[in-house]
Amino acid sequence: MPLRDIAIPVHDPTIAVKLVYLGDQGDGRGLLYLQSVRSGVLKIQSRTGNPEDAPLAQLYRGFLPMLPGQLSSQVSGPVAAIVCPPTDFPEHAQPYKAELQRTFDDAVDLTSRFQRSGAVRSRDGVPFEAVLKELIYDSKGDEATFRTLLIVDDVFGRGVTAASITQHLRRAGLSADAAITVAVPLWVTSEFDKAEKVRAERAAAARNDSDAPSPADR
Repeated sequence: MPLRDIAIPVHDPTIAVKLVYLGDQGDGRGLLYLQSVRSGVLKIQSRTGNPEDAPLAQLYRGFLPMLPGQLSSQVSGPVAAIVCPPTDFPEHAQPYKAELQRTFDDAVDLTSRFQRSGAVRSRDGVPFEAVLKELIYDSKGDEATFRTLLIVDDVFGRGVTAASITQHLRRAGLSADAAITVAVPLWVTSEFDKAEKVRAERAAAARNDSDAPSPADR
């Protein structure tokens, strides 16, 4: 079971998290279904026009009964708070969240405290700041008591959604030292790698600019 210590969001990696995931886009259990149905690809691939009739969807559903337990077994406790980000596909993350709630039944569920204010989606490649602004958080004043946080989603790409959730909670009092775990079935590594490459190229360009002699020095 893959586990990675990474920093998010990838374009400005300032939040350390432990990422627990089942597989990437090449996984043989049909996990790519979770991303493909978001993008609309499955609707095109399906002979009926119904994405749920596509072979990839059927493959994923065949493995689904065992997947939440596999993910939950790799998440280490304790877990003080658990949250699922707002999404157009809440049914995709729900089986995993339900299993993790059974495992960590004392965790405070923060899911209902978050809402979206508009139509911005992190999958559209929008900036972190736009996704952060899109989220609305209803603080209950208990955030400082959470020493551990578990964010459960169906897909992890650039880490923008998880970073936005964390930022809102920190503004409400969550300690910067709180341990954060992100648990997902699918990590779309191609999105992460692409964003990381762009960040590295921009950093290199900035270093080159700073190293270049000024006109007065030439």
